[in-house]
Amino acid sequence: MHVPADSSLATPTVVVIVTLDGVRRQEIFEGARLPNLTALRAASATMGCGSPFLASGPDYVSLPGYMEMLTGLRRHGCYSNDCSPPKHDTLADDFARRASKLGDVAVFASWPPLGSRVTRSSKVLVSAGRDGTNHPELLTYDAEARAAFERGERASPSPGYENYRPDRYTAAIATRYLRTRAPRFLFLSLGDTDEHAHRDDYAGHLEALRFADGIIGEIDETLHALRKRGIRTLLIVTTDHGRARTFVEHGRKHPESASVWLMASGNDVRARGCIVTDGARYLADIAPTVRAVAGFPQVPAPAAGRALVELFESP
Repeated sequence: MHVPADSSLATPTVVVIVTLDGVRRQEIFEGARLPNLTALRAASATMGCGSPFLASGPDYVSLPGYMEMLTGLRRHGCYSNDCSPPKHDTLADDFARRASKLGDVAVFASWPPLGSRVTRSSKVLVSAGRDGTNHPELLTYDAEARAAFERGERASPSPGYENYRPDRYTAAIATRYLRTRAPRFLFLSLGDTDEHAHRDDYAGHLEALRFADGIIGEIDETLHALRKRGIRTLLIVTTDHGRARTFVEHGRKHPESASVWLMASGNDVRARGCIVTDGARYLADIAPTVRAVAGFPQVPAPAAGRALVELFESP
């Protein structure tokens, strides 16, 4: 099966990955009113709605899920939320090696611990939590950008704790950066959904999910505008882990929280609707898919994922 690849500098692919922390497939597919995700689902390829799409575990918590999707490895050395920085290159590192300037690769996260795990490169702009920005000068490029960045620094951490930056501030910084700077790779991790869930606040969880739905609609519009300018794009929306049947918890003691989902759209994504696969697919399959589209070499490793070739098949 031929996987499309774009290695031409004349037609670069802008890749955006958005993660909604700890959002179950039930809320995505079975009832929550999410107009932008519903529209994206109809117009794109969706996984986890029929055939299994899974986090590899064995601990279904955030950092292992993020490391799996970013490294493309089902075994990556990170099995808890206090694991060491990555020992393997991530997608951010892949793009940073080919970046023409600082800021072409950007990571934005509400949850601070993600910032030190997403890359091993100093060439990646990272802004995670209220005080975890490594190149603040890149986020204060005009008065509006400076104001958004400073509001995030001053914000109360609620619904999180300590240096957590609520999604509304993280998203404002990230979406404007995408609109005005069009980085080659942008990773946006929104976390309010998981914070509310751990408080057993289902109404707050749904409110955070609806906010994220609006952000995804805004990002999709921006990418559509880039495609009109002749720039190829790829958008992936997914989650790092599912949840227990009790909703509040997730992790090794709750194997049902392995169940996750993914939506993908872009120039090369030809599949539409719910994708049925021959066997389970995994978060580890995301990085090989992005590498294939971007024209990067795959990582040869026994625990490496496989490109989601199903996304490239016409309906």
